[in-house]
Amino acid sequence: MDEKNWDRLLKSIEDGLVVPVLGPQILIAQGSNDSLQAQVAHQLLASYNCDPGSNPLPPFREMNEAVTRLKRDHKLQDLYGDIHDAIEKLMPKSEAAMPEPVRQIAAISHFRLFVTLTPDELIARSLRTRC
Repeated sequence: MDEKNWDRLLKSIEDGLVVPVLGPQILIAQGSNDSLQAQVAHQLLASYNCDPGSNPLPPFREMNEAVTRLKRDHKLQDLYGDIHDAIEKLMPKSEAAMPEPVRQIAAISHFRLFVTLTPDELIARSLRTRC
């Protein structure tokens, strides 16, 4: 992206014309190769004694794949509860443990709306800290 396009993008952000859409890629902690969703998916599978084995979970779609594998034999409501429990257990407890990309995107004060495609509250916590 050249400088002129960066200037246009920054102006559009300032004018409130850009809405960030945040996917699981933003939830990778520094020094880690796994996203939060991957960790939750692996914990969910482990709680049902389901080993991914020779069929690994696809990157950044781990949660979807884990639920797809389990929902045939288990109630969806039970899976939702177990996902919630796994997220609570794995969620960073302190702001220092918050993934840097989450803190960086929350620090951009010109964004008026955020769309997140992840089932966690990390962006909301970062925004509350900023405000």
